Amino acid sequence: MNYSNIIDNMDNMIDFINKNGFLIIILLQIINIFIVLNLCLDNTKPTPILGGNNNNEIYVFKFFYADWCPHCRNFKSIWNDLKENYKSDKIKFEDVDCVANDTIAEESKIEGFPTLRLYSTDDKYDEYSGSRSLENIKEYLDKKIN
Repeated sequence: MNYSNIIDNMDNMIDFINKNGFLIIILLQIINIFIVLNLCLDNTKPTPILGGNNNNEIYVFKFFYADWCPHCRNFKSIWNDLKENYKSDKIKFEDVDCVANDTIAEESKIEGFPTLRLYSTDDKYDEYSGSRSLENIKEYLDKKIN
């Protein structure tokens, strides 16, 4: 292998970056803008639940979390209380560890932790955005499933 060619190519690349650094920064910023716009305009998420209920429908309330997240660790006891004390034949609870199941997290387009979503049988969901108190979540579930 001819290492002098590799070194010459690297030297040429460094010279190019030194001479055109400002241009490269501008190009990187433009690429970044396109990436952000693409994420903002991404319409591939499932349609949220709009309300109404088929009386036979079973819902799944999912808690997407990461063990390293302090908000998730703080919320975990409330979540466990909810699972133990919320009685309904219409709802099941599911914990989704997004570190251990990163593919599920990516496919579900989880953007922050913790994330709570109520899924209907047709995979439509409603993302819970209220207070993370036990009372508020129970009230939310009562409205959505009854």
